[in-house]
Amino acid sequence: GNRPAFDLMAARLRALGHEVVNPWEMNVLPDDTSWGTYLARDVKLIADDGIEGIVCLSDWERSKGARLETFVAYLHNLPVYRYRLFFAEHTLHEINVNRLVRAWRDGE
Repeated sequence: GNRPAFDLMAARLRALGHEVVNPWEMNVLPDDTSWGTYLARDVKLIADDGIEGIVCLSDWERSKGARLETFVAYLHNLPVYRYRLFFAEHTLHEINVNRLVRAWRDGE
């Protein structure tokens, strides 16, 4: 995984006042834990109550796990965001459903 990017995003979102669930800060699993086990944990977290939306890292479209997680969020009517720093303004922008569908279909 890309732990530094997750940690940086979590710090930025917390600075904006958001409560963040960072997968890397969750229960630590053994080194030999399978990708499927991590993915199942994250999908369950999204599917259960409590999560209000998810924020994607840059290049999320290239990640099979991120594509599945955004699809699960969509199925549960949760917004999917990307973080932007634009002229020193830190903001979240919801990803358009057409963009999500392209990523799920094409795996860009």
